[in-house]
Amino acid sequence: MKKSFALLVIAASMIAMTGVAEAASNPIVFKSVPSQLPGNMPSIGFQATQTGQVGDAIRLAPGKRRLKAVTVVMSSWACQTGGWSTGDCASTPGATFKQPITLTLYGYGSGGAVGPVIARKTQTFAIGYRPTTNEAKCPGTPATQWYSKHDRKCYSGYAQQIRFDLGKRNLKLPTWLIYGISYNTSGYGAHPYGYATTCSSSTAGCPYDSLNVAAAAGLPARGQDMYPSGIYQDSQTPGNFCDNGTAGTGTFRLDDGCWTGYNPLVQIRVKR
Repeated sequence: MKKSFALLVIAASMIAMTGVAEAASNPIVFKSVPSQLPGNMPSIGFQATQTGQVGDAIRLAPGKRRLKAVTVVMSSWACQTGGWSTGDCASTPGATFKQPITLTLYGYGSGGAVGPVIARKTQTFAIGYRPTTNEAKCPGTPATQWYSKHDRKCYSGYAQQIRFDLGKRNLKLPTWLIYGISYNTSGYGAHPYGYATTCSSSTAGCPYDSLNVAAAAGLPARGQDMYPSGIYQDSQTPGNFCDNGTAGTGTFRLDDGCWTGYNPLVQIRVKR
């Protein structure tokens, strides 16, 4: 009887050790990006909400720590011609616009304070325009949405992934960190483009003004969201904060208590 019990203990220990080893070798240390993207997802629009940066505080899962890449889900509502809300949106399949976007990784301070910058990278991405309005599949007055054959659903925006490649930096990540996604729009960001640009006077407007960071509900599949009902944001408008701006506006900080279901979607990959 004792021998059988001892064998069971050894077997259980081996299974546990195998699980730990597998977790430690998993190159994904944080994952809130869905395995299959739908046509679009809820999102936070920078120009629409007077925002310059959005992010979150996370705890990485067990594993190696040399950073390789960070994937972020974006939502594009931009049309090549016409507007997403006016019934005349038209885009050539596969058409894109170029947009510089910045990823910043910060230390996680006491009480969720934003710590010093760990790493920052600006990368220019080819962002896809949202597809053309489909009046037959997505009727309305006026018809404004496009139709996803994969989902068999109608959407206003178009979800897509961007990937920041950071493997050459040989950066070792801490277990806790804060990340931020930022880019410029006509009126907001570190260096707004202004309203005198050529695209500002076009019927479609400037595509970056219709670019959003996707955000959705659900706990991450890997790692931990430190504030499931909160995000980090830098907005100029008090009403965009859970505390109505009491703790300040125009600075990147924790905004907790009213963002349940709207956490940015990110995946962090490390080197094996």
